[in-house]
Amino acid sequence: SDEMVDRLLRASGGEEHFPHVEFVGFAAFNSSLDDIVERAEQRGLCLVGLWGMSEMQALVARRDRDDPPLMRKRGGGRLVSARAEVRVRHPETGELCTEGVPGELEIRGPSMMSEYLDDAEATANTLTSDGFVRTGDLAALEPGGAFHYLTRMGDVLRLGGYLVNPAEIEAEVLSHPSVSGVQVVAAPVAGADRAVSFVIPAAGAAVDAAEIQAHCARRLAKYKVPARVLTVSAFPVTDSPNGMKVQRAKLRQMALDALRDDG
Repeated sequence: SDEMVDRLLRASGGEEHFPHVEFVGFAAFNSSLDDIVERAEQRGLCLVGLWGMSEMQALVARRDRDDPPLMRKRGGGRLVSARAEVRVRHPETGELCTEGVPGELEIRGPSMMSEYLDDAEATANTLTSDGFVRTGDLAALEPGGAFHYLTRMGDVLRLGGYLVNPAEIEAEVLSHPSVSGVQVVAAPVAGADRAVSFVIPAAGAAVDAAEIQAHCARRLAKYKVPARVLTVSAFPVTDSPNGMKVQRAKLRQMALDALRDDG
């Protein structure tokens, strides 16, 4: 994960390079480490985004080391097997999506699962009738058969009738100099789901909610601008095999609690 790479860079210190490492596949979990690809590059470490899941026997797609840094930051990439196939389906209409249109990622290939042991219902919910795995991930197709992983379907924000990747809003909030970390969830505000932003202040900075909202309004559509900006000292996290992961469900509950307290 990006956090593991960050720890590696900090532990090695100085200008030390990694001459025997061709490249490192990584997953982005921490929005405050958005510059990890560039920082690693300065130390001679090439990072490439990737995508995998247990039901597909882990690694399925990755970026190419010759891609520019902005592309290598993206999860997903080209399928590693020539026998694998990918498609994206709109979660509400059921129609297959064209390039650039986000929807649920579906994949099949030689390494995919055959079934969940002794769980026919879970198997039926995961495998399509023509043999694709429903991944539960939001993604968009790219030219040449690649795809861009966006987020988990459960983390997708439905705002103003659109599917919105929280990372898009998080990137704008994080670009404000008073913010060192951000997570965005959806919660009902005045009868409609709106974005709620949890921010960790930068060292020595004070967070002004109205200023951050105005900052986002200059760059985002109105329905994407956070309706609330809540300051926290840290995000709730849980340990996982891939490192620390933010508990977004707990953040949603924290947003509901805060909105209820606001009356």
